[in-house]
Amino acid sequence: MANNRFTVWASLLAMAAIPSVASAHLLGHGGGGTFAAGFAHPFAGLDHQLAMLAIGLWSWQQQGRARLAVPSGFVAGCALGLVAPVLVDPLGAPWLAASVAALGACVAVARRSRSCVAFVAAMAVGALHGHVHSADLATAASPAGFALGFLGATALLHALGFSAGVFLPERVRAVWIRASGTAIGIAGVALLAIAFG
Repeated sequence: MANNRFTVWASLLAMAAIPSVASAHLLGHGGGGTFAAGFAHPFAGLDHQLAMLAIGLWSWQQQGRARLAVPSGFVAGCALGLVAPVLVDPLGAPWLAASVAALGACVAVARRSRSCVAFVAAMAVGALHGHVHSADLATAASPAGFALGFLGATALLHALGFSAGVFLPERVRAVWIRASGTAIGIAGVALLAIAFG
């Protein structure tokens, strides 16, 4: 039974982790401005994939209401970031890479927080990730569709990360999740180096 759960979880994670050579923000924004474009975008950027999976993993490590506060805070932050006025120079790749590294570190050390602190922290990171796409939303053919697709994919990636706590065998769960956080943190540092390279 444990092996079956692990196989299901690994398959879902593999589907979510669509390979990309670099962050979508290093390659430039893809467009279309529809629900499909919004839904596809989080899967196209490694920074988004890692941050959202990290949020799901970090959520599993919390207790009580904080488990829901982490992903809901991130999604709320994304929504606010999307509709915030577009900055002249939107916060881009370096900040996103730094947020990936920070989230990975939180998972690696199994950082637990009170629900209000977890919500605000996740919301701040979510606002950063959402704001990068405020220009995409402003020029979208269907702003509401793009936003719903983007937020829906975000929630799906959170759920895939959280599923590690559900499907991984108990004897390896904590170690695997913390190791994943370490790997995500290292990847964030690598993306940061690429952004400044």
